[in-house]
Amino acid sequence: MTEASATSAFGFERGKLTPRLWLRRAFSLAASAASLVISLVVLAGVDAGGTEVVAVGGWEAPLGITLVADRLAALMLSVSSAALLGVLAFAIGQRSNDQTSLLSTRCTRRWPPA
Repeated sequence: MTEASATSAFGFERGKLTPRLWLRRAFSLAASAASLVISLVVLAGVDAGGTEVVAVGGWEAPLGITLVADRLAALMLSVSSAALLGVLAFAIGQRSNDQTSLLSTRCTRRWPPA
């Protein structure tokens, strides 16, 4: 893979972010934020109404998949969604500070060192 094709594949050129990269970052942040909102809605619903059970596709337990949400599961889902959103925001911020390509000369050291 040449450096020109690598920069277009990763979505940035030396020092410049392409519009597609900003679109992907915005979509990723929006999807993670939506996941957090949905998990908080599930947590509020479970807290108010008790355990929720859904048979996926209308099939009962021996043949189908049954999803169960209780307080612990909803709380774990909310915490992991919040952590994911925080890590994604941090990663996007870090990548904005360092615009070098993954295939640039700064990242060509071999591991383990010889």
